[in-house]
Amino acid sequence: MIKIEAIFNVFSFSSYYINVLFFAFGTFFGNIAFAKAYSLLFPHAKKFFIVFASFLVPSTLFWTSGLHKDGLLFMLMSLIVYQLAMWINAQKTTSRMILNIFLCLFFILILRNYVALSLIPAIFICILNYRFPNDALKINSAVVAVCCAGFFLSSYISPALNLPEWIVKRRIEFNSLSANSLLPYETLESSFESYLYNLPQALNHGFLRPYLWDHLGLFYIPFALEIIALAALIIYFIFNRVSLNSSQRAILYFGLFILLANWLFLGYMVHIVGAVIRYKSIFLPFFVAPMLLSTKLSSLIKN
Repeated sequence: MIKIEAIFNVFSFSSYYINVLFFAFGTFFGNIAFAKAYSLLFPHAKKFFIVFASFLVPSTLFWTSGLHKDGLLFMLMSLIVYQLAMWINAQKTTSRMILNIFLCLFFILILRNYVALSLIPAIFICILNYRFPNDALKINSAVVAVCCAGFFLSSYISPALNLPEWIVKRRIEFNSLSANSLLPYETLESSFESYLYNLPQALNHGFLRPYLWDHLGLFYIPFALEIIALAALIIYFIFNRVSLNSSQRAILYFGLFILLANWLFLGYMVHIVGAVIRYKSIFLPFFVAPMLLSTKLSSLIKN
């Protein structure tokens, strides 16, 4: 990011705000790809919800609008979803699609490696659920089981690939930072028992924080309200969803997996509320979009 900003400084005369415009101009193609992808998968959905999910999810809009990695990551993830939507729409796979997905995964791996690790099984979930729509429970359960087993057995593949220990080290690094919004946390070790013991705390920190009553300041209140709104949307979706076809269910499971996996990772790794809010914001639209576009609420909004 420093090198990118150094290039921008040549043309902006070191103006931060002009640098942000340059950066946002590039990453904005991710929002466009996101909107096109879900327009292909939900052709009869109301434009209002596609626009909202693509551009106006509050925390995503805030954190992808500055000079942060989050904007690049959201763009690369959106391009992957766009390639998946193109594959589903065209009913065929091309070498160009595969190359584009691999290139996006490669750059995501450089920027934030745990995101790339979560996207690989998410892509398989999307493809397999589309190909075998009647076996969704078996497919999703099998992929989750393989991921959990691979996570805890990674040290047996290579000591350098010890994922539980990597999470522990990242947690220590984050929690050594001085912050006003540091949450209390238990000791985490690389054993399965320690991860299981810390699971309730990880779910709390990764999925539920900040609370409205945390008294962290006005800055955190909109993000607390966003979590409440997400919970309300999930409840509404459960009881008021419309029938989904195989491609729509596949992309819903894709979004659900990357949100659950990454928010859980963050719940284990990060115990600074501000950092948790920022890092988990980029996954929200991929889960919110298919829910918004497949509820009966959409009938109340006119194009």
